[in-house]
Amino acid sequence: NNQSKLYNQGYRPWCKKPSEGVWRRLEDVPSLGFSSTWGGEPSGGGTGFSIRWRHQARRGGGTTYFAFCTPLSYTENQDLVEELEELFGPGINSWEDPYRPLRRLSMAMADHWVPRSG
Repeated sequence: NNQSKLYNQGYRPWCKKPSEGVWRRLEDVPSLGFSSTWGGEPSGGGTGFSIRWRHQARRGGGTTYFAFCTPLSYTENQDLVEELEELFGPGINSWEDPYRPLRRLSMAMADHWVPRSG
């Protein structure tokens, strides 16, 4: 299982606490009690992949968020794509670029797309 390999090599979920207001990866400290297990394929009677950790929440302290991949907004993703295009763009011939239709769609969406909840 690729997820178990990723977490066994030190990857951690992301956390945004109300007191900090920024996303950070969960720390690799013993008090967190982080563990990941692979119990075999569920289709074969196994329990699948699970991760566990401890988190203390204070009553009335606000909402704490967790994410299992890098939590970037649409705008942050577009900024990253723009930065990568600046780095690698000049060497790419548009007629040889297999992702050209996707790039054009992305640029068109940037002007009109508004994220919706749900």
